[in-house]
Amino acid sequence: MEKPVGGTDGVVALSYLFDRPRNDHPWLDALSELDRSPAIGEPQVTANWRMDHRVEPSREDVLLAPGGFPKITNPGGESFRQARRNYFEQFLCRPVGTDSGSSELPAYLTDANLGNRIPAERISPNHDLLHLASLNTLLRRALSGRYDAADLELEIESGMGRSLPTTIDAATVDRIAASVRSAGEESVRRLAGLISDTLGPTEPHWWAAFAYEVEAHIQGEDWTEAAVRLGLGHLKPGDWLLAWRYSSRDAGPSTGLPSWRPRITASIFHPLPAMAMGLPCRWPQGAP
Repeated sequence: MEKPVGGTDGVVALSYLFDRPRNDHPWLDALSELDRSPAIGEPQVTANWRMDHRVEPSREDVLLAPGGFPKITNPGGESFRQARRNYFEQFLCRPVGTDSGSSELPAYLTDANLGNRIPAERISPNHDLLHLASLNTLLRRALSGRYDAADLELEIESGMGRSLPTTIDAATVDRIAASVRSAGEESVRRLAGLISDTLGPTEPHWWAAFAYEVEAHIQGEDWTEAAVRLGLGHLKPGDWLLAWRYSSRDAGPSTGLPSWRPRITASIFHPLPAMAMGLPCRWPQGAP
């Protein structure tokens, strides 16, 4: 987002970041490149990095300090995208709890983000939450060999009637999706639950929006617009979309986990963090 101001030639482009005018900043060139990106949701994400006023100067200083936001190693937008992803994995996907093996809190529980908490009384149990994810991406991660995926593999192979190949490519995901859909809704629910159990606390259902915010875009067969509005920037053409829709009773205060409205620096790929209140939660083991 750029605002024109008066200059010697009539108009001068003034760059903004976190709703503050900037002449010099290590991220400006990358953001300018991503403004023009054809990737799904990317220009909207970049616009929010420019205008999210909730990222105060003190929070920005923490991001820019050593050990904060990962260093951008190369010029251009792709290096910034990778730094965002690294920040998400290093600072936000940390498991919570004494059995997690991690001594540091994830970013959404640090003092800097306590102002983003949503009071429990503001969350109506009558409003469903919606989380969308690329089935292709989830299966590649879950079946990569880094997780104990025995139950998930057994479920998939039983449905397909064949062993899984070594490489989980698009054609394999197509076969998995076709077999699960043909078996009915309960089979879809089992697959979603097993994926969540396999990935465990490294795959919390981040940024579950209130479903009514995108209700008009989840009525038919094509949910692409809903994915764009919820910031599913890693959804590629031809990917299968997996959706979790559930009551807010199953997340947030009722489970002892925080309900949280993220700043753009924490939401990473999500273009509209102010549209809906994110409720990150670690899905209960065994839940569909």
